[in-house]
Amino acid sequence: MNSYVAKPVHYTRDMTRFRIALGTVCLLLLTALVTGWYIHQNLSSLLRQQAVHYLTQYGVEDIDYEGLHISLKAVRIETLQARGHYDTQSWRATAHNTELQYHWSTLLGGRAESLNIENLELRVSSDRSAGSPDTSAGPLSLPLPHELVAQLPLAVLQVEQWRIDYSGVHVPPLHASGSLRLAEQIELQFDSALADTLIRASIATGDTPDVLTLSVALSDQSQSQSQSQSRMANIVAQLQPVDDNRWRWRLQSDWESAALLAGLRRLYERTRLLPALATLDSLTVQGQGSLSLAIQHPTTLHAGPDDTTLRVLQQLDISGDLVQELQQFDYADMARSMRGRAVVSVEHNERNTTITLAPTGITGELATRLFQLPTATRTWLQWGENTPILWRNPQALSATSANLKDWHLNLDTSGITIGTPASQMMIDVQSMQIDLDIDTPAQFNTRLHTQLNTTLRNKPLPPLELLSTQRGNTEQIDFQLQVSDLPKNLTLDLQGNLNPVTGGGKYTLHADSERLPQLAATLTPLLHHFKLWQHPVSLSAGTFSLSTTLTSTDGDLSSWQQQSRLSLDSVSGSFDDIQFERLSANAQWQGIDAWQTLQPATISLESMQPGFALDNVRATISLPHATPPAQPRIQIEAFSADLFGGDVALVEPVVWDVGATSNSLMLRAKRWQLAELVALQQNTDIQAEGVLEGELPLRLVDGRAVINNGFLRALPPGGTIRYRANDASRAMAADSAEMALALGLLSDFHYNALGSTVQLDKGGTLLLGLSLAGSNPSMYEGQAVNFNINLEQNIDPLLQSLQLSDKLIRRIEGGLP
Repeated sequence: MNSYVAKPVHYTRDMTRFRIALGTVCLLLLTALVTGWYIHQNLSSLLRQQAVHYLTQYGVEDIDYEGLHISLKAVRIETLQARGHYDTQSWRATAHNTELQYHWSTLLGGRAESLNIENLELRVSSDRSAGSPDTSAGPLSLPLPHELVAQLPLAVLQVEQWRIDYSGVHVPPLHASGSLRLAEQIELQFDSALADTLIRASIATGDTPDVLTLSVALSDQSQSQSQSQSRMANIVAQLQPVDDNRWRWRLQSDWESAALLAGLRRLYERTRLLPALATLDSLTVQGQGSLSLAIQHPTTLHAGPDDTTLRVLQQLDISGDLVQELQQFDYADMARSMRGRAVVSVEHNERNTTITLAPTGITGELATRLFQLPTATRTWLQWGENTPILWRNPQALSATSANLKDWHLNLDTSGITIGTPASQMMIDVQSMQIDLDIDTPAQFNTRLHTQLNTTLRNKPLPPLELLSTQRGNTEQIDFQLQVSDLPKNLTLDLQGNLNPVTGGGKYTLHADSERLPQLAATLTPLLHHFKLWQHPVSLSAGTFSLSTTLTSTDGDLSSWQQQSRLSLDSVSGSFDDIQFERLSANAQWQGIDAWQTLQPATISLESMQPGFALDNVRATISLPHATPPAQPRIQIEAFSADLFGGDVALVEPVVWDVGATSNSLMLRAKRWQLAELVALQQNTDIQAEGVLEGELPLRLVDGRAVINNGFLRALPPGGTIRYRANDASRAMAADSAEMALALGLLSDFHYNALGSTVQLDKGGTLLLGLSLAGSNPSMYEGQAVNFNINLEQNIDPLLQSLQLSDKLIRRIEGGLP
């Protein structure tokens, strides 16, 4: 009984469990059906939301599409649109007939088989200024081409036709089109045009997947040029791995200079990009150029926190050549008809960098105004509006560095020739060395040794040797320039320091000559040839030294200060046929536009022969007030000299205005020996004794000496005059009793008083009014007599005859040639 009743109870429990399970399954099926129906009805919206959510991190703001078709092996979208922002650019993309093919087994692993886009249009615009670039340091690792393809979640990516349209705030619209295929190989085609310049580019891996080749061709598609003249430039770059850790780039490029320049000129005219290109309007270039480069670098480039570019360059190995053939180079009104060939080679690795300029020659013309010569000087040199120039570099110029910061530049031989054959300057660089440290502030040392050969108006000048050294940085430069003629007759030494920022500095110039006669013998004929100096000068001994110091606080010349010291020592020779011996002078002054002596200048002269002996000349002069050096006002403080057995001296200080037509001074004569005065009259039979004194008011008018109301008188006890009459005097006495009496008295006249007025006019005529008091012991029983004599003579022929006589005597004493 119990058993029968229990079975239905067990059955009832099992049925209840079954019903619950069946209801749960039905509910799950119903939920799945409802969910499937919902997804089917809202698939586009769900996919769009998920895609936008996933791609927001890449700047995508919105996605929309039409014509979605999904199958077990592919997803096809007839039209796909997206928009967003990237950095400072806003973009909108439209893809037509996009098909993604996949397999469920690979799709679960996040990889599809292929993505094909029949047509892709991308519009990019810039509507705001770019932000500051990210300068944070860190390793830069770039994948190899086949690694780039392997990283794609696709086996094949193909865009049959794409087009990009770009518009910016400050640039004209840009358009480009092409195709793209990424599979085991990369194939990218690119065509664009900018300012009538056609740009055709391609990127492909070819048969070798790990070698990437970039080709770019620029050509002129303007209607004014024929097809044979349209080529502008070609660039071919190849990238391939050396091993697992290094890449190698090979770059080959060549260009037609004129066509490339025309393209750059059109670019600026139509876009106003790169304001530096504005100068191309006045530039003309004809020629060809080429560039060949090989670059190796590690797969991962490390950049430090400072000097990022330098840190990257230190990891590269670079070798290459740049060749530029110039058939014509004209720039504005500065240079024209420049032509030549330049070859620059580069070798760089982590240990050393060498840049070499091969032997080079460039000829052409420079605008004469660039030399900043006065118009009168350019006319005198017979230079026209343009001046020929030649640069020759028979040996290579090299620059080397061990760390890209410390550079050494070396040049052994080079030359620059400027000017026409009639007036030409040839600068022969015998050696040049430059050491440069580009740290901040940059440090540099330079040494330049040159020889300067100059021809002026068909007259060669003595060669000059120049040695220049510089040391400093952007804040302070110390320099020295030594200049000397090759016989070393003259040496110039300029030293100084300069602050390039403020323009302030201090400069010292020393000019010395220990061989002054040889220097004068060289310079005097040149000065005569160029009519800069017509007076004959001949020196037999002496030295000179000049020291000048210039200081400035800025670049304004009005703020400069100058001090100079001049020393002449024992200079002997002749000037205008006037002999002088042992001339010495010392002067110290300051000022640039106006000079002022710091202490009185002294001048001494042992002897001078202007026709008579002038010995022991001493003078002290000064410029107590600032005065223009061209026409100064000189204070003659003292003057004295031995003359006629006595001396002559300045009575009182006087101002001598060099710019005035007339200047005056008073000279006092002391202890003049009458015998020496009479001796000036050569070939006369007169003897005289006595001592004279007096005053001579000397005035210089238009370069001629004038004496008005001067006087001389004899000192007690007087003296004698003995005159032996010649035939002419006796003939005159025969017709004149007064003349006979005077000749008789003067035959042996003992005077106790002698006075003379002195007049010298501009024509050189000397008037002496003699007043005599005394007696002749042999006449009139020695009675005292007074009489006057007026003498007139032009002293120019007298002095000239005395000078000629002196020169003749010197030649006889020295031996006739």
